[in-house]
Amino acid sequence: MSVALLIEKIDGTVTRDYLPISGELSFKTEWLPVCRLLHLKWIPLFQTGGTFDENDIPFILEELVLLRDHFASLEKEKIKTRLSYLIKKLESLKGKSTVFFIG
Repeated sequence: MSVALLIEKIDGTVTRDYLPISGELSFKTEWLPVCRLLHLKWIPLFQTGGTFDENDIPFILEELVLLRDHFASLEKEKIKTRLSYLIKKLESLKGKSTVFFIG
């Protein structure tokens, strides 16, 4: 299993844009402990998966930036890079009507 972003709809247009985020083991053993340490609420939801929309983007982005910065301080470049891709993709959706799944 893995965790990925699947963009289902942008401004009413159906899309199947897919971005792999993390393997399940890495998410469970590396991401989730840091989420607990940083008291993050949104990112742990990715383990079981959830559907989100444009209203959720600012909250998710805020946590992703905290997580990315933490992994950068630990010199975990692969995770930092994956988070940077995810942040960039979600930032590109700001201001658009969108539905996406992460899980």
